[in-house]
Amino acid sequence: KNLKKEDISAEKDKYDQLKAAIKADEPVKKGKVYLDFVKKQIFIDKTILEDYRLFRFSDLTSYKTIESPTTINKNHGLSRSIVGGLVAGPTGAVLGAFSGNKSYDAVSKMAVVLYFNNNYSKQLNYISTETKIDSMYYRDEQEKMQRFCVRLDKILVENENNEPTTLSTPTNSADELRKLKSLLDDGILTEEEFAAKKKQILGI
Repeated sequence: KNLKKEDISAEKDKYDQLKAAIKADEPVKKGKVYLDFVKKQIFIDKTILEDYRLFRFSDLTSYKTIESPTTINKNHGLSRSIVGGLVAGPTGAVLGAFSGNKSYDAVSKMAVVLYFNNNYSKQLNYISTETKIDSMYYRDEQEKMQRFCVRLDKILVENENNEPTTLSTPTNSADELRKLKSLLDDGILTEEEFAAKKKQILGI
């Protein structure tokens, strides 16, 4: 029993230190989710039903915005949703999600769902009760969600830019390495940049 108490205490200390370190970086926060742009980590705080989780930025694969209408003036339809990064590029997707004329007077739900590469997802609710779209509360929450989505786009774009280039044949790899070596010899690349790029080309 004493060992178990020690384990619980050690785990609590680990959690407290981790959360304090994340908060020290002044992360972007929504609910239980912290976007730490210093450590490039996403911390999801624990709840009554779920333990805390820590992800790298690269673990985020996409997100979806949800807006559920409650009063339809023209057309009857389902909740609108747009997956960030998959429609018109990340920024285009976000703008598309929040622009255009509304065909309804109120929403019962407005949320963002984050998707990670281990099949884990996390929903962040901005509105969860019936709210008129001409209200100040709706506009404030919509603006908050927009700002959060822009941050998510920044992460997704960075993930895309950091993906290693896949070369189709060994010949291509050899050619790339020769070009890389010439850039090093000409002083365009430093030894560190050469080594990092070489690993990327070789996939190691």
